[in-house]
Amino acid sequence: MRFTVNVIGQVPKDKLAPDTIEDHYDFNTDKETVVISDGASESYDSKTLAKIICKKYIKSHIVNLDWVGEVISEFSSKIDIASLSWSKEAAYERGSFATLLAIKKQRNHNRINILGIGDSIAILIDENRIINTFPYNHSEEFRQHPQLISTNPDQNGFIGVTDFSKIHKRQWELSNLKEPIILCMTDSLGEWVLRNQEIGDLRWMELLHLTTQSELTVLVDSEWEKKEMRKDDITLVKITFSDEV
Repeated sequence: MRFTVNVIGQVPKDKLAPDTIEDHYDFNTDKETVVISDGASESYDSKTLAKIICKKYIKSHIVNLDWVGEVISEFSSKIDIASLSWSKEAAYERGSFATLLAIKKQRNHNRINILGIGDSIAILIDENRIINTFPYNHSEEFRQHPQLISTNPDQNGFIGVTDFSKIHKRQWELSNLKEPIILCMTDSLGEWVLRNQEIGDLRWMELLHLTTQSELTVLVDSEWEKKEMRKDDITLVKITFSDEV
């Protein structure tokens, strides 16, 4: 199957300061890989951390404590601690936090490897039906405090435990699906999709037909105005699969 990426777009929670969006995404079609990272708003410069996480994953998809150590080193190299105010220095010492959602197609196989740390979510759809989701399956799960990658090494112990793969990795087989699509998104949009799907509201299917940033913005603004979607930075990336020619 041919792996095709369509970045639908991003919508910042603060329209007056769009450059402050803390989500980041990257992809490499040769490596058949997509990655999204959502920086935690309450932590120091999480936008930079999210960008580093995406870049590092595209370079190497072996996520372990050494990999996280490289992320931390690069993040630290960009910070001039001496120039920070005492409050920013305290925030820096507490650590910055971000999610990691990665989709990687196995070479020469119709199988997808998924890595999910935090509450950014991948949704597998076939013929307008949600087939699978990861790392969350129910909208209520978005209320919990997720584990995140941190610049504070003490917060990353979960990555080194023996059941890390069991908890944070999945495989999806696409061979028996007719028109598989994977939507990758950050938490606010993900919660909205799962909640609407649970109550039988088909509004979430509008995402399947979006092709542009402006269309995504119209949908998100409408849901924000109706208070049907939590106001937060939004990122949506669509992956489609077609038979090789």
